[in-house]
Amino acid sequence: MKLCINAEGRYEVALPWVADNFSLPENRKLAEKGLMSTKRKLMASGKLVAYGEVFDNWLNLGIIEKVPQGEIGGAHYLPHRPVIKSGSTTSIRPVFNASSHVLGSPSLNDCLSTGSNLIEIIPTILNRFRRNYIGVTSDTEKAFLQISIR
Repeated sequence: MKLCINAEGRYEVALPWVADNFSLPENRKLAEKGLMSTKRKLMASGKLVAYGEVFDNWLNLGIIEKVPQGEIGGAHYLPHRPVIKSGSTTSIRPVFNASSHVLGSPSLNDCLSTGSNLIEIIPTILNRFRRNYIGVTSDTEKAFLQISIR
């Protein structure tokens, strides 16, 4: 996997495509259908504005960008839905569904290499964490969202 720093100073990585690289289909209608359903549920629960603020914040931070009007067609869209946790620092956050697919076509997950199973090493990490008197943790949300995909 190639890693570089782009002109804006952000880390940029290429997606790990599988060797026989599937062609992702146009899925705008599927993504819009899911978005309308999500919007109705958010309006009913009174969380639509809060969910929109997350995307506005990401837009202001440069984590996401608007697609120019002329480039809307012929793309593969990544559907999303909200996860709501009351009493958390981030009470509402988007979760993206890379398993979504048009009937008879591959999903984004089908086209990407899975990599190794990191869950297997969790006990080793926890044991290493317990060896010392002081443990350090961090919230990597903003660091993770600063990675660009090309």
